[in-house]
Amino acid sequence: MSSSIYSVIIPAYNAERYLAETIQSVLAQTVPPKEIVVVDDGSSDATATVAEQQGPLIRVIRTENRGSGSATSTGIRATTTDIFATVDSDDIWLPNKMEAQLALLNDPARQLDAVLSRMAPFGETEKRTAPVETEVVLLFRTGLRLG
Repeated sequence: MSSSIYSVIIPAYNAERYLAETIQSVLAQTVPPKEIVVVDDGSSDATATVAEQQGPLIRVIRTENRGSGSATSTGIRATTTDIFATVDSDDIWLPNKMEAQLALLNDPARQLDAVLSRMAPFGETEKRTAPVETEVVLLFRTGLRLG
């Protein structure tokens, strides 16, 4: 399966503590993304700087604080692919998450437009990881894009 077929949107507000780990889990995917759009939702910490330091695939958009939903919508409009996934700024993905989701999404027998997954808490901070086994974070085709 080709890389560069999906984008990842990370809405982030005062997320400097976990954002690097979140981004690194996205970059470690067996099918890597074309781009990662981090929408800094008016953070007062170093969220944008942390994101910019993670590599050339990361694009940071700074906005006024309007909440996660607005930040996600801004990120969706900024993507350059027909398929996108979202991840919270304090979550991490298992390395094969997108490979599993894309396989389901692209299976002609299933005719899916979206693939969802559950989260599993882990560690002392109750951070989450996805997907749980073969359950597959939000992934949509162009027909569902905002705009």
